[in-house]
Amino acid sequence: MELRLEDFFIKCRECTGTGWVEPRREGTHNSVTYGGTCRQCGGPGGTLTANGEVIAELMGFLRKHNRL
Repeated sequence: MELRLEDFFIKCRECTGTGWVEPRREGTHNSVTYGGTCRQCGGPGGTLTANGEVIAELMGFLRKHNRL
């Protein structure tokens, strides 16, 4: 079985997985748009898939029981 990050985590389209967006100039008035923590994902760079949620739950269990 071949596992990939995409099986567990979907990268945010806005920040492309970085959790951060750079200020950029847009529009006819060349105004600067928001820069900083990504508003779309809130900073983690994406969301967990259903399988990713299971892995996160397992990691939490292992930490709780000092297995990591």
